[in-house]
Amino acid sequence: MAVLAGVSPIGTGGDNFGFMSGTSMAAPHVAGFGALILGKNATWSPATVKSAMMTTAGDVKNADGSKNTDVLATGAGQVDPARVLDPGLVYDANGDDYLKFIQGTGVDLGIPGLGTTKARDMNVPSFSLGNLTGRIEVTRTLTALTPGTYRAKTDVPGVKVTVTPSILTFGTAGEKKTFKVSFENQNAALGKFAMGSLTWQGANKNVTSPIAVRPQSVVTSKDVAFTSEGGTGSGELKVVSGTNNPINMTLDGLSKADSSAIELVPGPGVLGATNASNYAKTVQVPAGSPLAKLSVYSADPNADFDMYVVNPANQLIQVATSSASESLSIPNPAPGTYRIFVHLYDSPNGQATKASVDAAILGANVGNATLTPNPLRLANGTSGVVKMSWKGLAVGSYIGRVTFAGASEPTFVSVLVTPSGAVVVPPTSEDQDSNDGPGDSGDDGKKDKKDKKDKGKKVKKEQGKIQNQELDRPNNAI
Repeated sequence: MAVLAGVSPIGTGGDNFGFMSGTSMAAPHVAGFGALILGKNATWSPATVKSAMMTTAGDVKNADGSKNTDVLATGAGQVDPARVLDPGLVYDANGDDYLKFIQGTGVDLGIPGLGTTKARDMNVPSFSLGNLTGRIEVTRTLTALTPGTYRAKTDVPGVKVTVTPSILTFGTAGEKKTFKVSFENQNAALGKFAMGSLTWQGANKNVTSPIAVRPQSVVTSKDVAFTSEGGTGSGELKVVSGTNNPINMTLDGLSKADSSAIELVPGPGVLGATNASNYAKTVQVPAGSPLAKLSVYSADPNADFDMYVVNPANQLIQVATSSASESLSIPNPAPGTYRIFVHLYDSPNGQATKASVDAAILGANVGNATLTPNPLRLANGTSGVVKMSWKGLAVGSYIGRVTFAGASEPTFVSVLVTPSGAVVVPPTSEDQDSNDGPGDSGDDGKKDKKDKKDKGKKVKKEQGKIQNQELDRPNNAI
């Protein structure tokens, strides 16, 4: 849809008005629409207004008149002024609900007794799962504006969707009912989003929510780090299978980093300087590289090195947590010159501390590592491990990429090879034993989850200073 609006005559040939479209045009119109809704229903919460807009929206049409079924492009659809004031049912939320959601993402707000809500269970009028393996269940609560009996109808091709209970009866306006929705892949394509809708039908209303779920062949950590004393060893990747079929895996690398040994003392950080407290290094990244990994590895777990990277576009990326070591992984990096600046922020008693500044560019498989079992055979929804073994590696750091057929994203691995007896500290954020990974939901009652959660708090605390490690577009589907 194009909207006639005022435009700048600069760059438009002197025009003062023009037809415009896009989110920059949609946002003010929807905001004004919300104001009109509140003018009629002043007591509605912001969540109720949003829910009413979404669940009563109409289809977005393609140029040929057919319905656009890509909900990641259209959202809930096109707002419908004729229906929005009478949605029937709404997905409401209050301030505490949003605070619980924030804590559910791992951020500790320091509010006693608040509790947490998993991201996928936030009470919004849509459903999204970026990593569907086995059977995943989510929870929602409806509030009635129009009493009556409503029945659930679902349509997501290739995915089994079960609503429990599938019939809800509301006796009075304001009554709330909670239901659960489970998703299980049957024959939808792996690694791609399957899309559809859930509609509550009743009281002459259709309360519709968009659905987007992505079945995966495997879910595993995006980045995994191993430490090896000597050039021969192995490590395990924790995985959850999303299919009953064999899963083929390929390995690129392991590619050795260019390493620079340094020794710094705490002092002022000066970007671009090489002095007693700072170190600068330049690396060339060729076109077509699948991954560049830039790291500083501390020899003292109680020190605090920080790293700053300037990319070819002259943008500054800061990786400055309270961890002893820092690392920045850049998938599909832009080719050109990257400048790495390392600063020793702190160390015990202000003592000089050794470290290694590494720049690794991922290349093809060089035959120094293997994956077993390959193919991977696990029942859908089952947890397991993939063993990566390496041999003949010289001292230094290495990177590799594991690609699982039917998964939307690869896993990047790093191996830090140390001399016998040497101390090198990998970044805590890449340690599988310090982070919840596949199968570690933390809510299944197993005894080891408390230790893992406590370690996870350390990771969150370390990431609290300054960090920006996500250069590619984040995957916000949950």
